[in-house]
Amino acid sequence: MSEESTESLPGEGRHQMFKCGSCGAKMEFVPGSVSQKCPYCDHENPIPQSG
Repeated sequence: MSEESTESLPGEGRHQMFKCGSCGAKMEFVPGSVSQKCPYCDHENPIPQSG
């Protein structure tokens, strides 16, 4: 399983970027989402839900 990393991009404020677990492309985190879908390879990264 690959590690996900977070990056803050200049001017992005509350948005966080994550890397696709398959191809490594940057994917935007959307608050309230349960997963992220890569726009390049269609891989889905699950977003762990708290509490």
